[in-house]
Amino acid sequence: MKKTINRQLIILICLVTAGLVVGIGANFILNQQFDREIVDEKRGELEKHLESIMAGIDSIPDSEISREKVEAILYPIVENDRDIIAGYANSENKLEIAVDWNKETESPQSRELGEIFKDDLPKDGYNARNLGILRDKDKIRAMKPIIEEDRIIGVVWIEDSIISDANVFAIVRILTAITVLFSLLAGIFGVVYITRKLMRDVARINDGVEKMKGDLSHRIEVSSDELGQIAGEINRMAEKLEEQKALEERLHQADKLAALGQFVSGIAHELRNPLGIMKGSLQLMEKRGTLSEEDSEFIEIIKEQIERQNSVIEDLLRFAKPAKTNFELLDVEDVIDSMIKFAGTYLRDSNIEFTRRKSAVPMTVHGDFEKLKQIFLNLILNAAQAMPDGGKLLLETEVLGDGGLAIRFTDSGRGISEDEISDIFNPYFTTKEKGTGLGLSISYQLVKLHGGDIKAENSPDGGAVFTVLIPLAKHRRP
Repeated sequence: MKKTINRQLIILICLVTAGLVVGIGANFILNQQFDREIVDEKRGELEKHLESIMAGIDSIPDSEISREKVEAILYPIVENDRDIIAGYANSENKLEIAVDWNKETESPQSRELGEIFKDDLPKDGYNARNLGILRDKDKIRAMKPIIEEDRIIGVVWIEDSIISDANVFAIVRILTAITVLFSLLAGIFGVVYITRKLMRDVARINDGVEKMKGDLSHRIEVSSDELGQIAGEINRMAEKLEEQKALEERLHQADKLAALGQFVSGIAHELRNPLGIMKGSLQLMEKRGTLSEEDSEFIEIIKEQIERQNSVIEDLLRFAKPAKTNFELLDVEDVIDSMIKFAGTYLRDSNIEFTRRKSAVPMTVHGDFEKLKQIFLNLILNAAQAMPDGGKLLLETEVLGDGGLAIRFTDSGRGISEDEISDIFNPYFTTKEKGTGLGLSISYQLVKLHGGDIKAENSPDGGAVFTVLIPLAKHRRP
């Protein structure tokens, strides 16, 4: 789990870092590229203008150079490109001219050179330091020297504004900044989302493990990521633990039944002989005909109790050593029909509303007709005794997807307490005043003889649900 979280966090950090590097790198590259494009473009334009101005100046003899003639060369250039400022300065003829565009008059105008150059062109002379392409934040200036006898006596210069280009450049910067910011926000939201998802998944697994401590049948929801694989492994461990627990319970039950069966068998035989002698003696006394009416009543009571004890002994012997089975192919619905004919009157007399739901699929099993009937009858009687004031009893059959058959008995009684539900199939465990505690134990044994299982649980609507699970004939266990 820790490995998964670390891996995902590393991926997120890499993504955020990559976004920042891409954003900063793109911003830097765009800045450099855009700056180069502006300078190259303006350099070419300014150099063309300078060549044009120099050609015009060279065409005028030195003795005839005047402000009017120089302005006549500079005005058309400024008029064609109104962002340009053009100028001419010559220390020999003391002529300094600067021309720019007047927005109020919508025409070129001459200005003092000092207003334009300020300290860029000192009036005491010119040198190479002042010449070439000069770039400022919002303007670019190009100069060409006027050389006489290897001495710079002046310059022709032109300056172009790049404010509009800078605005475009600012937009590019803003878009780049937005890209970087978006990358940061995406990374932050990604970290928050994945962290919250991981925490939810971890909490879900922890909750599932806590529930499994009390109920091994609980399963954790499995997702497709690595945490889902962990949840799947936990579910498989729970399944194995559940199977192991069920096996241990069956082995424990079998050990108890085997030990108890041997003990009960011996006791039952020891009790049966004295009871037979007592019953025979009473029958002889009755044949003599010398008993008073009161004595005859006492003898009937004794005989009734002897019969009752014989019935209990028969149950004990059946529990200790079930009778020989007679397995055959049979329809479970036929067994239920036979059982209902026998128990129907009892249910009506007990004020129990009986409902039966049949499966639409044939339910053929390998089983013993009489023993299956005894199982179902025991569960019917058990449900009826749980509703002494009457109630509802539902018997339904269902063919399961795993090739098994489920027969459910759902009553509307008080249900089974959590303390009793784990012991309900144990021999001699009963909550009834006159019960022997053998009915459900015998049913448990008989179901196991059929390769099945029996479960008890409480219904969500109240009452208890007993479910008999038996394999269908084609899925019969060896």
